[in-house]
Amino acid sequence: MNIAVIGGTGKVGRLVLAGLRGQRVRALVRNDTAAARLGEDTDADIVRADLDQPETLEPALRGIDVLFVATPFHPTQAQRELAAIDAAESAGVSRVVKVSSYGVGVLPRVPGAVAHAEVEARLRRSSMSWSALRPDWWLDNLLTQLDHIREGQLFFPAGDAVVSAVDARDLAEVAVAEIRAEVAMGGSLVLTGPESVTFPEIAERLSLAAGVPLTWRDEVAPEWPDYYAQGMRKLFGSYRSRGFAPRTHVIEEVLERPARTIEQFGREVLKTALAAGDGTMDR
Repeated sequence: MNIAVIGGTGKVGRLVLAGLRGQRVRALVRNDTAAARLGEDTDADIVRADLDQPETLEPALRGIDVLFVATPFHPTQAQRELAAIDAAESAGVSRVVKVSSYGVGVLPRVPGAVAHAEVEARLRRSSMSWSALRPDWWLDNLLTQLDHIREGQLFFPAGDAVVSAVDARDLAEVAVAEIRAEVAMGGSLVLTGPESVTFPEIAERLSLAAGVPLTWRDEVAPEWPDYYAQGMRKLFGSYRSRGFAPRTHVIEEVLERPARTIEQFGREVLKTALAAGDGTMDR
């Protein structure tokens, strides 16, 4: 099986590449800077291709059986991912595994889910088989705020929203399982954490697990660009409107173990990241 990864420098993409060590993997990167960021984290072949230059994609995907796609929330996210799907189909790719969003299944759709909905619709029209992984809220979103967390603050305009917080390691392991499966589960797969929580609860439990005093602030982070801040306000407005958090057993079914808890994330990921001294981490 020949596998290609788009988004290998992102949080989930890096974990997917790590989970695919020893496989025949092609990591698509747009420039030398992105290639350097992969460093020694992967044994994949590095191939130059740029989602903003669609003509570079099909040659990079020729001979590939399965394509993994994970790109960040951005005004041109749909355009970029649709270019990748078009190129994959033209290149003869058999299966696509895409990181999507729970919000695709909720109307009205928030900005961050609109692009995912467009791409999922394109996959349904394609000749390829596909898996769209729809996680509820990611715990790893916290890692973009390490500097604030060190100062004891956590910014999210969540109000009384209830979420089913997912660890990106679980998401990545499900992606790897779908990529490697002879017969994948396929279709739209909603991934959730093991329980429903509010943001005050998340802050309190992470404080204990990571050993850092932490206060949640019900507002956008001061450094967020306008498009991202507006997107987050609408996202959490959607979470508040639904009034509940979903609960599925996809992670348990695919990985044959329970989904990771907030405490595990705090001890194993957040505490380590804080000690490493990084200010931000890519999704």
